[in-house]
Formats: sequence, structure tokens, C-alpha cells
Amino acid sequence: MYEATAARLGRNVPGTRRDDSQVHDIAQRFSAFVLLGGYGGLRFGELAGLRLDKVDLRRRTVRVDTSLIEVRGQLIEGRPKTVAGMRTVPLPRSVVDRLEIATRDLGGHDHVFSGAGGSPIRAGSFRARFWVPALTRADLAGLRMHDLRHTAVSTWIAHGASANQVQVWAGHQSVATVFDRYGHLFPGGEDPIMDSIDIDAAALAGGPQCAVDDGSGAAPENHARNPREIAGPPDSPPEAENAESPAEAGDPSGGRTRT
Repeated sequence: MYEATAARLGRNVPGTRRDDSQVHDIAQRFSAFVLLGGYGGLRFGELAGLRLDKVDLRRRTVRVDTSLIEVRGQLIEGRPKTVAGMRTVPLPRSVVDRLEIATRDLGGHDHVFSGAGGSPIRAGSFRARFWVPALTRADLAGLRMHDLRHTAVSTWIAHGASANQVQVWAGHQSVATVFDRYGHLFPGGEDPIMDSIDIDAAALAGGPQCAVDDGSGAAPENHARNPREIAGPPDSPPEAENAESPAEAGDPSGGRTRT
């Protein structure tokens, strides 16, 4: 992205051919744009609307509460499309370091990502002028900008994020949405459950004890349990078996019915 941006600005933006530092700064920001989208999961409008005072480099987070979108040629700045979209997103150190470099000369309320002259970026022009050329250089033709968001979510899951964490960080309204879209990416937990059932079934049947190898190289641990422990305590004897006879209870009639 850096090389594609620098090449485009150097050729096509008036005044930038003689100002290499400006080209460098914008290219740095657009490189950070891709990293923040690919690791933070922000939508394009959220990236375009992000201001510097929402970036916390010390805590390694960005606060998403604004979206900048283009409607019929007009840029409209507002809240994210849902309440859940207003969120705080954690970032890996590598992304924070790039953001720190890219935002070094910006003021507190400036947009983090802007074009020449500080103008906000528009999805259409950004895609045509910078995104597509960058994909061509990287041999990634066909990749959409929104795919950066999917990349972030799949990366979180691959590194152990829970469904609840994905919901919050991505700004989804419910965990159900996460499972609908990304459920196939969560690691399956079927084998340990089925192995445990086999162990209990073997113990109940009086079969040989089962040992489970945890892959650590240590001797397999015996997980068989007492069938009574599995099935629970035995039923209490019927009440009739515990009842005292009339004589034992001190009934002088011996239990005979009085007429």
C-alpha cells in the first residue's frame, strides 16, 4: 500500500511531486489504514471517520464512535449504524507502532486518514486511486476493502478470541450474528466430549478401563470412574421396607382393625 500510494500521489496530485515528505506521510497513513482494518476490524466508514483523539497509543486501543460515509456525493459524519458499533477495539503492538508513526504530525481532532490537503477520504476515489493499484502490486486482485474486516475477525478467532469478544470488538449486535457468519472458524470441541462419554459408557458396562492420551508424552491418565459415582447415589429403599411393624411401633392392637 505504501508503494502504490506514493507512486500515485507522485504522479497525479498537483503539488506533491516536489513535496516528497507529504507523499511519504500520506503513504504511511494509508499503510496504517490497511493494518488497522485488517487487525482492528473497522469498517471503511469507521476508518475514514476516525480522529486522532480516539486513538489511545498507551492502552493500544481505538474508540469507534463515528462513521464517515458518502451519500450522493456528500460526506456525512455520524454514529456507527448500530449501538453495538460504538465500541473500543484492542490492537496488537505492531499496529499501534505503525499508527504512532503515521499520526506523528497530526492534531488532536484531525482525521487519522486523509488525503492531500487534509481532505477526508472517500470510498470510491480511495478504491480507484490507491486500493486497486496496491492490490495489483501485491497480486491480490479482487480483494475488497470490507475483506479486511473479515480478515480481522478470522485472525481473532484463530488466536483464541471467544465469540463474546468477537461480538464486542466487531460491533455485532449479538453473539448469534458471530456464529452465523464465523461459526465455522471456531475450533471444534467434539472429540473431548465424545471421549468422555466413551469413558463413562465403558465404566458403566464394566468394560476395561479407558486411558486418554493428552498428547504430552506422559503416561496416559486413567479417567475411568466408579459407576456409582457416575450414576449418582442408589435410590433410597422403598418406604414400606423401612416402616416399623405396628408391634414395633408400640401399637397394642398389633395392627388389628378395631370394630
